Amino acid sequence: MNEEIRALAADAGTGAAPAVAIQRRRHDTQTPPEAFADALETRSYEAGRAGPIRVGTTLRYLESLATRASAALGFDSNWYAEQQVAWVVREMSLLLGDLPTIGDALTLATWVSDFKRVQAFREYVVARQSSQPTPRMVARARARWAYVDRASGRPLAIHAALTGRMGALGYTMRSRPQRFGEVTQALQRGATDGAPRLAPAGELALVAREYEADVNQHINNCVYADWLDEGLHQSLTSGRLAMVGVTPTATLRPRYYHLEYIRPLRPGARVTVRTYALGRRSRSLILWQEILADDASRQEATPTLALRAYSEHLLAPATA
Repeated sequence: MNEEIRALAADAGTGAAPAVAIQRRRHDTQTPPEAFADALETRSYEAGRAGPIRVGTTLRYLESLATRASAALGFDSNWYAEQQVAWVVREMSLLLGDLPTIGDALTLATWVSDFKRVQAFREYVVARQSSQPTPRMVARARARWAYVDRASGRPLAIHAALTGRMGALGYTMRSRPQRFGEVTQALQRGATDGAPRLAPAGELALVAREYEADVNQHINNCVYADWLDEGLHQSLTSGRLAMVGVTPTATLRPRYYHLEYIRPLRPGARVTVRTYALGRRSRSLILWQEILADDASRQEATPTLALRAYSEHLLAPATA
């Protein structure tokens, strides 16, 4: 069973070079001339304990960037409120490079690469200004957003004004195949196929807080990354990752995430973050994480899946 899961994790990276090589491909960092551009400086309260910003902060940059890009075309928060519609993220692929720390100057760009009837694909590039001729990549991302009725969450056909003004510009992020369904099934089969089931390296229990909700009355999508980070930290410091040769004092640097948002949560939801160590490569750790929740507002008797995530983290030498 464990071998099956690890094989699936290895397959998820096939067809793509290691993260360090990927970030150097110009194909993935080029932006169309029509892309919305912005700039910011990393604030002191955004830096993590180790100095660089966390994954959740990176996602917040991207969310704010997309909001500003939409507003620049005439579709600000008031327009969406009047239409009683919203954009809800369904999937996010995030390749991370040189994460910034306090005072670093960043340039950001975003654009819509493709439209479907009820969803859009948005691309992002964040770069760190430096003395070098070419800025250092902070993040390259691609998100699949669903256009929904704000009250019911039901998908709607995208307003013609949006597709007409935003346009589909291409310049799509290079894909990395993810086999989420197969890994989930493999994790669930253990009790029925006679093989040992892969146990999580850690389980973190928490309650979704009121201040983590956004104007759509759901827990903001960026908060899930905070929970994943917290779950990973717990697994690391408790020594549960020693099974794959990662000591509690090791330093993990996030390099790639693929998040799939299954369903929204509201404040008060009882949440469990499960972290699975799928395996090791020479310089990286491969993780699978799930967020399950027993959401009282939905009158659920048992926890159900709210999010699943595949991620890769570079291993730095252990600290003293």
